[in-house]
Amino acid sequence: MGLRQSPKTRLAIIGAGDIARAHIKAFRNLDNIEIVGICAPTERHSRSIANEFQIEIVCKDIQTLWDLTHANAVVVAVPILATSDVCVNVFSHDWMSLVEKPVGYNLVQAEELSTLASAKNHECFVALNRRHYGSTHQLQKLVEANDSIRVIRVNDQEDQLHALDDGYPIAVVENWQFANSIHLIDYFLQFGRGKISRVTRKIEFRESRLSHVSAEIEFSSGDKGLYEAVWNSPARWSVQVECDSVIGELKPLEQARIIRSGQSAEDCPSDPQDKKFKPGFRRQAELFIENIRGQVVNSELPTLNDALATMRLIDLIYGSPEATERTTNIE
Repeated sequence: MGLRQSPKTRLAIIGAGDIARAHIKAFRNLDNIEIVGICAPTERHSRSIANEFQIEIVCKDIQTLWDLTHANAVVVAVPILATSDVCVNVFSHDWMSLVEKPVGYNLVQAEELSTLASAKNHECFVALNRRHYGSTHQLQKLVEANDSIRVIRVNDQEDQLHALDDGYPIAVVENWQFANSIHLIDYFLQFGRGKISRVTRKIEFRESRLSHVSAEIEFSSGDKGLYEAVWNSPARWSVQVECDSVIGELKPLEQARIIRSGQSAEDCPSDPQDKKFKPGFRRQAELFIENIRGQVVNSELPTLNDALATMRLIDLIYGSPEATERTTNIE
């Protein structure tokens, strides 16, 4: 049954910033969706979005949002340090949730929330929107047609000083690899086949003004990941997946490029939805609605456990020396 024939789905929003607005725009583009309420600590902000998108119910707390809407699902798009407290309340109600990344500002908090979701039998998905870029799907199709061993190269750049200047709290900046490197490191779990069998740090992370990080990731399939990051110095994000005689590249991440042996690089056509909406959000919204309606068996939408696997990999790359012994707990 397609989305056009499905019964209307009632959706609530928690958060009133730019990301919440981007989610609302994406969901409003789907048929038979009703955004029934919005909740945020600052009523002025939530009232402004409610007026912009004709959302009837405006609340200051999650319990009231649930009582007044009994929504089928909720989108959580709040500041990182507020996510844990919000999720504790969200997981107590009988709705499905889509939570902005990272779900927890560090690994310990993410694991606590995963345990809570399991205890509450709450179904939580995580908004890792780069998984749903048109460019990511084009690269996936390319590599799925090739059975050879893959080498996944990820180039990252992070700037804690810039994050501080942008007003991020110090606790978030001190754990910036979870807040921002998750965008890049998640690609390893998208393109690497099998389970991660080993993570070897080549250059250890050092908290200083300028730092380089390097790690190798081995998969049980034989695939290999190579992670390089530059901190507090200019660099560009990029992802490459190398197979026999062909390379798929994302640089920038929104643009897929194919490089074949003996041929010039070929740019793949862009996804129009990634130009009309925040990239990945329209496909992500559609997948979430399909899950709410029980229309999928094996969803592409990452669960809280999927996001937790990525955060565990981040910890192995960036964490304490003891983290090198935790490879068996990644997935």
